[in-house]
Amino acid sequence: MARVRGDGRLLMTMRSIAGGQFFSHSTDGGESWTRPALSPLRGTCSPAAIQRIPGTDDVLAIWTYGYLGRTPLCSAISSDGGETWCSPEPTALAGTAAPVSISRIPTTGHLLAIWNHNPGASSRNPLTAAVSKDEAKTWEGFRNIEEGPGDAWAYPAVTWINDQAYLTYF
Repeated sequence: MARVRGDGRLLMTMRSIAGGQFFSHSTDGGESWTRPALSPLRGTCSPAAIQRIPGTDDVLAIWTYGYLGRTPLCSAISSDGGETWCSPEPTALAGTAAPVSISRIPTTGHLLAIWNHNPGASSRNPLTAAVSKDEAKTWEGFRNIEEGPGDAWAYPAVTWINDQAYLTYF
């Protein structure tokens, strides 16, 4: 998934089937990309990146489904557009081994997280949403979008059209 920085540069996060997380950049609207660089964030999986604070073009955050086997989702901050990262820190979000979706609510600027909120479970259930009003320091308004015994949902993606969130997942 690619996220646009304020200066128009794109950052794509990806995961190799063989393991490892990678970042690639584009400065021409996605026509060409830099050679993927291995993430220094060892033990992470399925990263999601977003411009951290509007107006600060080169500050991004990354959230992952777990770090070194822990269930809290972790965040790491880059102040140089994804070239280098601080050490991952646990967030208040906990979940299973599945990707998280992070997006910014256009009307408020708050962050919306959608992920599997079932720490320590082997299934991707339930699919939960929460909002952060302080750039991912705290989360509130936890709400299960999907839940049910024996079911599983994963790989959420949010597209904003005006003030409406369109959510896809399987």
